[in-house]
Amino acid sequence: MTQNLEEARRNFEESRTLYELLQDHVIPTYYRRGDMGYSADWIRMAKHSIASILPRFSSTRMVNEYLAKFYLPANPAGPALTRNPISSRRAAWRSGSSGCAKSGRKWRCDG
Repeated sequence: MTQNLEEARRNFEESRTLYELLQDHVIPTYYRRGDMGYSADWIRMAKHSIASILPRFSSTRMVNEYLAKFYLPANPAGPALTRNPISSRRAAWRSGSSGCAKSGRKWRCDG
């Protein structure tokens, strides 16, 4: 119960801090527009945010995260695939037990 109270308190404090940041800095910066019709400070802040967070967003990270969070848990053979993912997938593909088969130039996957 104490942990739930601490978590609730932390959530409250974080949300209050977020709203204060939005109210006092982000929203005024957005609406502080110059002669060109946009906020140069907003553009600078947005570019800095994109540059600082961009390394976390890549297709490799996304595929690995989807694989770990969704695809492997949904697959009954998931635990076996995680022990040796490359060779297990290759073996399943070669044996035809992956549920996918090539028909002409297209692949068809069951399930």
